[in-house]
Amino acid sequence: MDNVTDALPPGEPVADPVVPEPILVVVGADEALPPVTYFARLADNTVAELIPVAAGHTLADVMHPALAAACIECSDAVRPGWVYDGDVLAPPDNHPVDMQHARVTAMRQVIEYANTITRQITGRYPEAEVASWPLQEAEARSVEAGGGASVAPLLSALAARSGQTLADFAALVLTKAGAYHEIVAAVQAVRSQTEAAIAAASTQDDINQALAAAAGQASQAAAQLGIGGVL
Repeated sequence: MDNVTDALPPGEPVADPVVPEPILVVVGADEALPPVTYFARLADNTVAELIPVAAGHTLADVMHPALAAACIECSDAVRPGWVYDGDVLAPPDNHPVDMQHARVTAMRQVIEYANTITRQITGRYPEAEVASWPLQEAEARSVEAGGGASVAPLLSALAARSGQTLADFAALVLTKAGAYHEIVAAVQAVRSQTEAAIAAASTQDDINQALAAAAGQASQAAAQLGIGGVL
């Protein structure tokens, strides 16, 4: 794919490329921004523009299929003028990488790796229930230490609704809490190691290698902990 015109049907006139407006999703002040996928539109194997596409949408929603055929997915660290060698995108020799921006972008990707793993656990439950986990664990430890219903009002109510004794329900909570703590510890280890590697990186290739290692470590940790495929 040397030029976008190669992708146009025979006989179709070539119009000036139209820079699409990114698909925006309005969110409230307390809501997280939706994830965005970035695409680079190539012309003569050089990035002509960077196109953001919000989650739930595709390139076909924002541009002509012929132009979309000249695009490849990329990170938001990519800039117009970068060169595509058929395998990777890289800045030209006379266009140094903005390492500060590249590091920030990579750090966000590492955090998303971590969130992808933990969401496979927390995503199974309502947010209010997840928010109660620390209190449930604290009450369960009080019950384990010999306390009764007076020191575990939440657990007492939950145990009664489940038909279990307070002691049995507290033991179940502690078992699940221990398993979740193990997952969090594994995720934190991957994040810490990868962020250290990114901070020490001196080139974009160093950052790419750190991210590739993080993806592999995250997937391996997830498999060891009985969580399905992650990345």
